[in-house]
Amino acid sequence: MKSIFEVGTLCALGLAACLAWGCGDDDGAGDGGTDTDTDTDADSDAGIDTEGHDFLIDGGCDPNTLVGAFDVASRDMGVVKYAVVSGSIADGVNWNTTALLQHDEGECKLYEFSMWSCSPACGGGEICNNESDCVPFPANLDWGTAIAAGLTTPVRMEPDTSFNYQFQDNPTTEVAELENPPFVPGERVVLWAEGGPETQEIFLDGMGVTPLEVETKDYTMYDDMDMEVTWVPSDDTEGEIFGQFTIDQHGASKMWVYCSWEDDGSGIIPANLVHELYVDLLEAPLLGFATAYLFRRTVDSIELPQGCVEFRVLSQIQLNLDFIPPTK
Repeated sequence: MKSIFEVGTLCALGLAACLAWGCGDDDGAGDGGTDTDTDTDADSDAGIDTEGHDFLIDGGCDPNTLVGAFDVASRDMGVVKYAVVSGSIADGVNWNTTALLQHDEGECKLYEFSMWSCSPACGGGEICNNESDCVPFPANLDWGTAIAAGLTTPVRMEPDTSFNYQFQDNPTTEVAELENPPFVPGERVVLWAEGGPETQEIFLDGMGVTPLEVETKDYTMYDDMDMEVTWVPSDDTEGEIFGQFTIDQHGASKMWVYCSWEDDGSGIIPANLVHELYVDLLEAPLLGFATAYLFRRTVDSIELPQGCVEFRVLSQIQLNLDFIPPTK
């Protein structure tokens, strides 16, 4: 995982180039990420000097430290398919949406939401954190201009009034500002933000992935049985297949299963985690419904004073997840 101190050395080689598009990583930045030299035409076209600098994809954040993320995404949501570059970074963790790890089965993990309790209760504009302390409710920060380069079309974004960033192909019109997918498989993608009055410059790495394909989107969940998920494997040298399974409570959820699989075409959700989701679904059959998403993605991250931020380059498919109710 990159630190802000490591990123701060990136622009010593050329401030003008950094202000235009960002710079390459310095040697040794990160802690176990992929280490390769990458200099692509897309980088050159964007004005990024990567020659001689390490390319590092360091993996994701601990969910309990996540304060923001930027995505370069190709999304297949069933009804619509579109490309988008978006993100935001807050000044703290939103404890109202943070779940605790309950079961770790290696490739798959079960997280469950817990309502944190503070006594006395927190006042307006405050939130109860995981140590039962009232802290200010997190707010998005101004990160200045943000640029995603190495794409088929480089994207330059300014924040809106709530300091959200978004550049999206509108699926309801014939005007396509982004190609879908917006990246080239195997080509380096970078996210650079200049920083604002209270924030600093950041630089994160990614790589274009092969668009995700599946032979079926339809799955049935059976209580206490392993569930196999399949996809068409790729020859990508970077990234992972990531599965997200939950019970959607009309925009809110209390339990999630996250799986990270090798890109070999199939992954298993263990029976005991399937059982937890199954019971959660049965407890609210009229209020919630099973939802499932499959991603091929790369994830980089950086530690900031506020917390951890991710940069994800991904191809996403929404799956149709059904379940067989008890017969008794």
